[in-house]
Amino acid sequence: MKKSELSEDPAFAPHQVEWNPQKVFNVWQHYSNSPSYREQYFSYQTAKRIINYVRGRLNLKTMDRIVDFGCGPGHLLKELVKYSHKGQQYIGLDFSKDAVEETKQRLKNNEAFAGAFWIEDLPSPLESESVDLIFILEVVEHLDDAELEKMNNELYRLLKPGGVVVITTPNAEKLPLNTVICPDCGCIFHRWQHMRSWNLDSLQKCMSTAGFITYHATATSFLFNFQWLMKFLLYFFPGFKKNLIYFGKKQLESTKAI
Repeated sequence: MKKSELSEDPAFAPHQVEWNPQKVFNVWQHYSNSPSYREQYFSYQTAKRIINYVRGRLNLKTMDRIVDFGCGPGHLLKELVKYSHKGQQYIGLDFSKDAVEETKQRLKNNEAFAGAFWIEDLPSPLESESVDLIFILEVVEHLDDAELEKMNNELYRLLKPGGVVVITTPNAEKLPLNTVICPDCGCIFHRWQHMRSWNLDSLQKCMSTAGFITYHATATSFLFNFQWLMKFLLYFFPGFKKNLIYFGKKQLESTKAI
């Protein structure tokens, strides 16, 4: 067909996506089963740098049970278990059955790996106040208000008093810059299914409302392998601070409203 023969398509009607569990599943099923996207996982690209960052601020050796909430195919856990000591347990949780199975295969020969669990809904099968540290990498930007509240309640339930949650998320992301449109129907959506944008203030307020005390929070970048280059760029070019990282502690004595 020649361009001159094109006309308005009555079936094409631009509209914003209305996310539901099935649509979210469809998107991530596509990404997880596409080899070309394997290296796009945030944890695949940054796991070692995030672990080094956390180890500079927390003593992982004192933590007996560590969970990766939203573990995906297990890239972070694969690096974390390298720092394990006898008796320490590392556990994965994810809403994707395929991702959980891949995590199990990736870590099946490591004695510190205590399993990965598929969660259809919260609460998870883990017992209350049984976890010392929870990682949540690039999850909170995917959640609507109801899902975010359920997740925060689950974090609070799982952590021991004094336990820590570590969260990463994009810093002040401009969501429209990553939207695409379906050329068939006109549906407009964020290509990575992000539902919200966070900054330091909004993230700390959210976690404070959930009952956590900020231990450390900053805008930074995990994009670079070379520390000297990262420090130079972050100092002179604040726009390179693409990531937020937040450490929150569960209070030793709960004052959270029930």
